[in-house]
Amino acid sequence: MKLNPIVLILCTICPLLLLAHVPSAHGQLPGTLGPDYIVDRFNQERRRIIRYAEVLGLNDRQSEKIDELSRHLEKEMVLQDARVEVIDIDLRAELSKDQVDMKQVRKLLAEKFEVERKRTEGQAAAYASLKEILSKAQREKLRGTQEIFRGPYGRGSGDEE
Repeated sequence: MKLNPIVLILCTICPLLLLAHVPSAHGQLPGTLGPDYIVDRFNQERRRIIRYAEVLGLNDRQSEKIDELSRHLEKEMVLQDARVEVIDIDLRAELSKDQVDMKQVRKLLAEKFEVERKRTEGQAAAYASLKEILSKAQREKLRGTQEIFRGPYGRGSGDEE
């Protein structure tokens, strides 16, 4: 049996192309924003504010507000993740039936996407609220800490703690 060179090339290239589009460990394509991008940014900003609390002149009330906001966001995420899981269970149950009711499937999918939309909006609102806790002068000082954090040559210059 003679192998066609074109078939041989396609058989070697196709799997490589598929690997280029394999989602990362977080279920997202490389270079895209993941589902928890905003939460990650929130936590990064919160840690930076806490790290530079003395430089910023953060008072006790502001620290309490930041802690309260962080706890509230975490609780909301847990509740919404649980709601999405329940919808997924219902969706799997519907899809495992002999006669799948597509109207019900669409309804469950719409409900799931609505919960995820509200979750993302809540994350964005928490991130905005975190920034609003600081005064304008404190936000300016915080921007100045980015230079300290990143160093003169950008991220990863060795100046991080």
